[in-house]
Amino acid sequence: MLKVVVDTNVLVSGTILSRGNPYEILEAWRRSEFILVLSLDIISEAVAVLRRPKIFKKYGLTEVLIARLIDAFKREAFVVSPKPIDAILNIESADLKLLACADAGAADYLVTGDRALLNLSSYKATRILRPRAFLSVLQEAL
Repeated sequence: MLKVVVDTNVLVSGTILSRGNPYEILEAWRRSEFILVLSLDIISEAVAVLRRPKIFKKYGLTEVLIARLIDAFKREAFVVSPKPIDAILNIESADLKLLACADAGAADYLVTGDRALLNLSSYKATRILRPRAFLSVLQEAL
């Protein structure tokens, strides 16, 4: 089964919206079509974004919903403890945690909309794809 790291923005969008590629990716994970690889740092970042007052209020989020999401990520995803990686040209330090997670979890794919990460196209054995491209790969794999 494919192992996949999903960028924080994709996690957040897939959580607050009930349509679109990020939503479809999280739905595929819920159907056990791939193994979601996360780190506690990625989960914490997603939660921090969801708790931003503007997002929290606009999308009618609750602390109960966020607690359920954290619980689902911790119980149902493959949570790894990545080691820091060295700096990579044109990659923000905040995005290095995604690459470190992919490396630690031996992920097949990293799904992101981040241009700098997409420009890498791969990191070690992990291919880096946009959400739509990953959904196509997932359909072919099923």
